[in-house]
Amino acid sequence: RKVAAQAQLLDRLAPRAQELGIDLPADQPLDTQLLGALLRDQSAELEHRVGEAEAQARVDRAAKARLEEQVTAQQQELEAAQAQCTEYQEQLRALQAELEQERRRTADAHQRR
Repeated sequence: RKVAAQAQLLDRLAPRAQELGIDLPADQPLDTQLLGALLRDQSAELEHRVGEAEAQARVDRAAKARLEEQVTAQQQELEAAQAQCTEYQEQLRALQAELEQERRRTADAHQRR
């Protein structure tokens, strides 16, 4: 069981050991200092990756917050523009009604003459 566990550990550590130029003999027990150094190195690498992932997550959250602020501002601008459009449409209808009344008055005046 111990040998199997050590073999699994070797399989996991072998790529990193190779990157560091350390030869791991498969047929001999691992030196505990070497094993400890490899485990510390692997732990440091994982901590570094976690740190990078956390930093990226902070950047992503900040970008998302900025985008949400932009969307909110654009929605507010759109709502204001829609309200302005509605107001202009009401003014246009009122002017059209006035124009129609004026046309009727003019037509009536011409008929009376």
